Amino acid sequence: YPGDSFYHFLLAMALSNTGNKAAAIPEFEKAMTLDPSDDHCPYYLALIYDEQKNFKKSKELYEKAIKASPANPEPWAGLAMATMEVDGAKKALEVYARAKKMGIKDPMLYHNAGCIQLANFKNYKEAEINFRDALKIEPKLYQSKAGLGETLLRKGSYREALKVLQEASRMPEAKDPKRAKELNGYIKECKIKLAPKKKKKKKADVKPGALAPAAAPATSAAAPAQ
Repeated sequence: YPGDSFYHFLLAMALSNTGNKAAAIPEFEKAMTLDPSDDHCPYYLALIYDEQKNFKKSKELYEKAIKASPANPEPWAGLAMATMEVDGAKKALEVYARAKKMGIKDPMLYHNAGCIQLANFKNYKEAEINFRDALKIEPKLYQSKAGLGETLLRKGSYREALKVLQEASRMPEAKDPKRAKELNGYIKECKIKLAPKKKKKKKADVKPGALAPAAAPATSAAAPAQ
């Protein structure tokens, strides 16, 4: 069935999954030619170009996949990452904004937007909103819980940050040594900020000579006896 796009797609996937990415590319392209409305081929082909660091090409393919299936969250995430590589963080945030406007309910889209706001722009208000939105969709998402804790710490909300970070530290993912070390560092920082400050003792104002020993009263041997 040389004219059936589905078999070209299946062959492309088989080649890709067995490590022959170079041979998979023309099969994906053939399938897309036969069925321009398919959203699977451009998405999986974009993943290959991502591996090759050809983000300009993968960006075009993710856009094609989104045009074919706007409600699918996977190409949106890929497009944002490719856009970050090609056009920078600000343009990547525009992709996330487009996805949100489309009503895409993927927690990682919100999480990634929060990471960019936190790391690239230090926009703690927007970062907090994004991390909280991600957790509304997936309350047990460790990455967003830890991200929210760090954001609150940087924002100066130390008490709330400590609570969130401690919650993250009890999640299964926090057993990873690297993550545990990072979390413990943030928790320690919160506790230092929340610790009561020691009051400095005030020094008494002492006038010059005030601490000199008092002179003993003078006595006279010639004084008459009482």
